[in-house]
Amino acid sequence: MHRPVEWVNRCVDDVWYAPAVHRRTKKLAAFAAALVGTFAATRVHGQPEPQHVIPPGQEPLLLEMLRLPATSPCSLRGVEVARARVVASYQCGDDAGVSRIELVHPSDAVDSAPHTTHFALRTPAGAAASHALLAEVAARVRTLESPFRWEAPQDTAPPGVDDGEPLPPDREALGAARFEAYSRGLELFRARRFREAFELYRSMAQQDPHGGVLAMLVATLAASQSRADNARHRADADRHAEDPLRNFIAGVGTQLAGHQLAESLEDKARMYRLALRYLERSRAYAFEPRYEASRAVCLFRLGETQRARESIEQAARGRPQDPDVLYARAEIEHRTEPQRAIADLEQYLATNGTIGADAPNARDGGRRGRARRAIEALRAIVRGDRVSTDELFDPVMHHRARRANLLASPERYAMGVGIVTLAASILSALAAFVGRRRTIVRSA
Repeated sequence: MHRPVEWVNRCVDDVWYAPAVHRRTKKLAAFAAALVGTFAATRVHGQPEPQHVIPPGQEPLLLEMLRLPATSPCSLRGVEVARARVVASYQCGDDAGVSRIELVHPSDAVDSAPHTTHFALRTPAGAAASHALLAEVAARVRTLESPFRWEAPQDTAPPGVDDGEPLPPDREALGAARFEAYSRGLELFRARRFREAFELYRSMAQQDPHGGVLAMLVATLAASQSRADNARHRADADRHAEDPLRNFIAGVGTQLAGHQLAESLEDKARMYRLALRYLERSRAYAFEPRYEASRAVCLFRLGETQRARESIEQAARGRPQDPDVLYARAEIEHRTEPQRAIADLEQYLATNGTIGADAPNARDGGRRGRARRAIEALRAIVRGDRVSTDELFDPVMHHRARRANLLASPERYAMGVGIVTLAASILSALAAFVGRRRTIVRSA
């Protein structure tokens, strides 16, 4: 891991002890060494990955905890919620400066800092806050913090297995033989043998796509699809543009990939546009409510709200209690009809809890966890609080965390050091060239 730094040090030594090198170049070489040393220290001795993070949806509670009563001499001016900390800004008097207080997990602060059940309070570096303000905020937090919870990093907006929504078999629609096969696939799904379940349901759909078979294809894709799987499905659909099943799999799979795997908002939008193209090729499957739910979500996330509403209402007419349909409609309506969105999410949790109790998403994480957090946020909106809903349903926080931890692996670290080294070497060479030119000019 330290070889790139050692290599830079050797280069700096060569420059430093070369008698013909201009002293300004030596200073630049020393600066380059310090820069790379700082970079290395940040990587090797920097802050570790936080053990506790703030999940989405806690903003209304945090705002309420940090807002002081009207009798207080200080007023809340702003709240910044980061991955593992909260920074609140207060104004105490018209002529006083802004005071800042940082809330972190108790394990991330010294014992002498004021503590509550869920937080430790401290002043950020370079900021100040009086002991009286710290005590007042700590007392306020203690009275309201009980609903708050921290999560482990891997539990925040987890991709994959927590988004698969199983659908119980309909014996009448399937018939005896297909009912048995469908039930066997459901057992595979609940045993987390998703690939086997996918192949079984795909085989069933090739014979007859009705009876909820397509819905289970969506569920198995949501629970198991990787980037490579999605790329393979899209390539297969492109080779068979006339095949509705291949294009259905590619379409819903690409919508799910945009939700679960895309690494930026731009990447998400690209995937949703691509998904619509495949879904358009599989219009023969519009009878399946999850087809319309997938299409509606893509349209909504691309800003086409009216078309999204039309699509999701068509899905609701076909299967009003489908968990996917309820969740998608809540997302589409949450900005204009928060009460209806709350009702849909509550029904989603109740329905999903009944038919998917043994499914991977039955724990309070993934989409079920996001549904609960969305309900909390929407109730706060109904009460009149100002709450951002941008990432309630299609979060990218875990992707941001991944990008923020870009240098987590030795390979990426070495690449970063190499880039800094190359830049420093170029600057050193340029300074040496300028130094030599000045020497030549003076000699002339």
